[in-house]
Amino acid sequence: MKACELKERIQPEDFYTRELGVPIRPRARKWVSALCVFHPDRRRGNFGVNTETGAFKCFACGAAGGDILDFLQLRYSCSFTDAIERLRREYY
Repeated sequence: MKACELKERIQPEDFYTRELGVPIRPRARKWVSALCVFHPDRRRGNFGVNTETGAFKCFACGAAGGDILDFLQLRYSCSFTDAIERLRREYY
């Protein structure tokens, strides 16, 4: 299964809820907020996720990326290939 096929099958809301360990809360039209996993975050809402594209950004530490694969690469310090394998193992 190719990377684009994996990303199409995985809903960003489901992915981030699973990765962050809590349901992501609606905050604005397409964005939801949660605690950031890239730094010790005590304030709700620093970490934003676009529910349509899967893009993420922490407004406190500046961590940002384009999609769920970027998130996995940044969070686990892994390669693109390793991120795809992680998605395959966990979702299929």
